[in-house]
Amino acid sequence: MDFNLLVHKLNGIEDSEMRAAMKRWASETMLPAIVEHNVELNFTEDGTIDCEGTQVGGYFSDSEPAVLSLALGSPMWMETLIHEFCHLTQWADGAECWTAGTLNDGAADASTLIDYWYDGLVELSKQQLDDYFRALIWVELDCEQRSVKMIRKHKLPFDTKLYIQRASSYVLCYHEYRRRRTWNVPGKAPYLIPEIVEAMPTDFDSVDYYDKKTITPKLKKLYDKCFEGA
Repeated sequence: MDFNLLVHKLNGIEDSEMRAAMKRWASETMLPAIVEHNVELNFTEDGTIDCEGTQVGGYFSDSEPAVLSLALGSPMWMETLIHEFCHLTQWADGAECWTAGTLNDGAADASTLIDYWYDGLVELSKQQLDDYFRALIWVELDCEQRSVKMIRKHKLPFDTKLYIQRASSYVLCYHEYRRRRTWNVPGKAPYLIPEIVEAMPTDFDSVDYYDKKTITPKLKKLYDKCFEGA
């Protein structure tokens, strides 16, 4: 079972304080929600996991049944697990940001259409791109804010300032995904690149995540590292 992979990974955490805290959170918070909402687990011991043709660290899908997927071999698998679980809470709560990207006919969503756009399968107007990317930034920013609240609530021993810096590097990178019309190279997510992380704020109130002008020429150059080899 995939949960057994997670149990093994949790027990292998070297730091005793982190190991105890993550095991407690997984058993008392994550697992009950997984069972309550009938969410399937899809874990791999590899460094990335496939999400419709793109290699990522993890993802949550509200398909039937819903699925939480995670690459346990990723260097940031614990943070990614919390992040994807918070996407689950958005879905379970019926959060407005979770449904905002769904198109009126319910047949598609902003994320799917942007993926098609990345692949050159569809062309989108500037207004569509504005609307769809704003929806994506909203859901990701809300998820990161939920993640920090969860870390603090459950006293998980993460450096929340560093977490916010890494989270900000990812959320702001959506402007670069749009400008370059592509996802980052697998294994080169912005939160894995120290120079990008160091340039990020340590709180969520210092920058406007929706304004592309937040990405200065210096930041654009730093983000080049995410796309090298594409």
